[in-house]
Amino acid sequence: MCQIIVGTEEHVKTIRMMNAVRDDLQSDNEFALITSGSFGEGLEMRGSDLDMMMVVKDIEVCEDANVGYKNNTIYFIMDTDNTLPGFVKLRLVQSNVASIFEMCEEIGSDYYIPNYSLRDRFVNKDFPIVHGPSNVFLRAKSYNMLGILFQLVGDTESARHAFELSYTLYPDPKENDALRRLSLIGGT
Repeated sequence: MCQIIVGTEEHVKTIRMMNAVRDDLQSDNEFALITSGSFGEGLEMRGSDLDMMMVVKDIEVCEDANVGYKNNTIYFIMDTDNTLPGFVKLRLVQSNVASIFEMCEEIGSDYYIPNYSLRDRFVNKDFPIVHGPSNVFLRAKSYNMLGILFQLVGDTESARHAFELSYTLYPDPKENDALRRLSLIGGT
């Protein structure tokens, strides 16, 4: 029954591997992109959204202040005092970057970074919303990358399907080259 819902073990392993390759190709020296959620685990379930995390590589969040600090890294400590279960406040403990202080709120003698400050800084054309199934551009871009990966492993039919999904989600040929890729492999 499980194979019918999410696919065979081999299929799940293949999707995980392709997600890892896509994440690696989309990451750079500043940011790491990670496909998370059920799709990131290799599970393709109908109605499931695509969850992507973006990790800023020169920022670290620690539970404990007793860590070896690197000079060019921004450090935050998780503060759970006066927070709801499952939530933390991020207290700035080290930064050589002056602009980080502009993003923080000063409370007493400490600086805390509010979530809206990060959202406002990083939400853009490539990451147009924070979370949810309506992140059309990112989903289309991800299907396009998945199509390329299917091509690389020689699965033309799956590549065609991924490019069709990409173009259906975001039919702008200037920003989404899925239609061009479809025409190259003989798709519609």
